Amino acid sequence: MPTVPLSGYPTVVGSQRLAVVQHAGPASYVQIDLTTGAGDALAAQSCGMRRIDSLDRVRTQDGTYDVIPVFTNTAGTPANGGQATVLLMWIVVATGDEVAADVDLSASIARLTAIGL
Repeated sequence: MPTVPLSGYPTVVGSQRLAVVQHAGPASYVQIDLTTGAGDALAAQSCGMRRIDSLDRVRTQDGTYDVIPVFTNTAGTPANGGQATVLLMWIVVATGDEVAADVDLSASIARLTAIGL
């Protein structure tokens, strides 16, 4: 299942957009590598936005994983600016460790709330 906005989203709040989406984990997880930008990526476009300014940390609906947004700082996406893509780090709740490479997470769903434009 791709990332899908819930019915009625995105919506406008002041000058920002707010989106709630369901995001399925990847069929083959790639651990985050900040030097290459590898990892499970959430595109702002899949949230109905051009950029994501804020994204919440959530627990998956099955309670197995925590999903943590990782905003990267590059020349194109400075620390004080929104990002077109945000990496998602999947953490095993029972151990606190990042999910191992190549694990199938496609049955786990994270409901994420994004704020941006």
